Amino acid sequence: MLIAAIAFWRTTEYFAKHRLAEGKIGKVRMIQVDLNEAIAILDFTVKNDTDRPIVVRSLEPAFDASDGSSVEGHVVAARDIDSVFRNYPEVGQQFNSPLKAQDTLPANASVDRMIAVRFDVPEKVFAGRKGVTLQVDSNAGIVAELKGK
Repeated sequence: MLIAAIAFWRTTEYFAKHRLAEGKIGKVRMIQVDLNEAIAILDFTVKNDTDRPIVVRSLEPAFDASDGSSVEGHVVAARDIDSVFRNYPEVGQQFNSPLKAQDTLPANASVDRMIAVRFDVPEKVFAGRKGVTLQVDSNAGIVAELKGK
């Protein structure tokens, strides 16, 4: 019993130290590009409070619609983000570089990044959202869930 308790304590201590601890979506900008398609620009901060760099495996954006449903988004490729800002100047300027798969979050550091997300909904549905979520998955299975309005 004692050995099991010690193993559990060491395991939970290990996992507690190896996760993305904090993050927050700051600014959310949106532009309607079609009747049933909107692109959102999410500017956010993510802090890696571990002693090791973390490699991003995937980004999974979503928002909670006013009717309670969850709507998943599709990340716009980093190479296409310049085109979004060039073709839709009303969305404003790009403040941060995009976060993408295979990017590395430095150890014990906080970084400001952005992503562009395509949602297959009209602007009105996105504008009435309850909240936006960005799930960041790493190469070690570590997940951070960033939230914003």
